[in-house]
Amino acid sequence: MASVGVARPAVSSPAKGKCHVFLTGAPGTGKTTAIRRVVDLIGGQAPAGLAVDGFYTEERRRVGRDGRNNRTGFDIVTLGGVRESLADLSEPGPSGRRSVARIGRYDVRTDKFPQVVMPVLRSCLERSSQGQPQIVVIDEIGKMEAFSRDFLQAVTGMLRQPQPLNTRILGTIPSPEGTYQGQLKEVLHQIRSHPHCTVVAVSRENRSAVPATVMDLLFSSNEQ
Repeated sequence: MASVGVARPAVSSPAKGKCHVFLTGAPGTGKTTAIRRVVDLIGGQAPAGLAVDGFYTEERRRVGRDGRNNRTGFDIVTLGGVRESLADLSEPGPSGRRSVARIGRYDVRTDKFPQVVMPVLRSCLERSSQGQPQIVVIDEIGKMEAFSRDFLQAVTGMLRQPQPLNTRILGTIPSPEGTYQGQLKEVLHQIRSHPHCTVVAVSRENRSAVPATVMDLLFSSNEQ
């Protein structure tokens, strides 16, 4: 797993039978980068018949007049290659659009997220009901994504699947130090306390070791 001299990721109770893996940590620690690396590794090492589907959230950056590579927003990218804007830097004043909600410095396109993500998750739920082995990538379950109640319900539905677990979730959740409300707060609590979920804390010091740790958790738990 982690090489000598690389900090080992902190893992919550990696007990037998825990099949879902969620990465958590402060913004900028490399959670999405780790997710994408794991997806690449799965592509080369996964057993035949294992489906891999889902989405990740990618920063959008642009070099400004000050010469700095500034973040200008976020895109949703499905593993099937569909890309759509999730959020953009807020303009001064009200947005004037009913399909936009503000989170911090960003205007979130609340209409675009479910349009792109829900067809993917419905396909995943259908495979789950048929007992087909799959890994579902969900990056991330956070405040921007939580405007879609259908999305949170889909996540909850996957967590409720009975044994044996044919669907394994590889996801990201925000740092526990944040403040969360409503259904998002309930879903995050469910993930952190769920008997089949392992939470891996990602930091700048351990992020290079995270992909190997996640691969071990996903596939060793499946073999036990």
